[in-house]
Amino acid sequence: MTSNPVYASGKFYDALVKVADWQTRPLTKVAQAVQGSGTSDAYAKWEQDAGALVAKTWGTHAVTSVSTGCDSDGSDDSAAHLTAKNPRTPAQPISAARRAAGSTGWYRRCDNFVAPAYGWRNSGSVTANAHWDRLVDMGLAHPGDNNPPAGALLFYDTGESAGHVALYLGDDMVASNDVLSAGSIGIVHRKDITDGTWRLRYRGWAEPAFPGAGGTSTM
Repeated sequence: MTSNPVYASGKFYDALVKVADWQTRPLTKVAQAVQGSGTSDAYAKWEQDAGALVAKTWGTHAVTSVSTGCDSDGSDDSAAHLTAKNPRTPAQPISAARRAAGSTGWYRRCDNFVAPAYGWRNSGSVTANAHWDRLVDMGLAHPGDNNPPAGALLFYDTGESAGHVALYLGDDMVASNDVLSAGSIGIVHRKDITDGTWRLRYRGWAEPAFPGAGGTSTM
């Protein structure tokens, strides 16, 4: 084993680019394909911490541990340990989002959909990307983690400055504006966002915290 990090990194990347679809497969599976560890899931336990460290240091655009798709079938949903303080409990926004399905007037208002679901009139952030960055700084984001608890906020890279956020309902289903038709709320499978028409890059999930939010939702 070499003690030269530059040499070791170069050898790793040389092997990495030979792995099919390495850009979009889960990091732990790609690392296993390169390294061939005797314990195939050994990398997984470090993925979230590594992603959070990179996001904190260089920004979320540099996190490579996020994937474009979801491997979960919903049976691995994390237990609900959401501690963020909101006017509503996690179960209430899920119900509110389901009631809002088919409603209109939400065009490009993703962050101001999830906030009213949680009881706020406004989200307190100018964009979903700004919201994500604030939650990363607060230690409430989980970059690259594909097992969010129901009620979590799922964030996506759209390739634009605004970004996108959806409300996770559990069982791999999300409530999102604009995904079925412009301006309307739809209840869809997570893969409809990452693998459907939009093909958005999944960043990770975060606690449903809304720094600077205010007012009372009528949703």
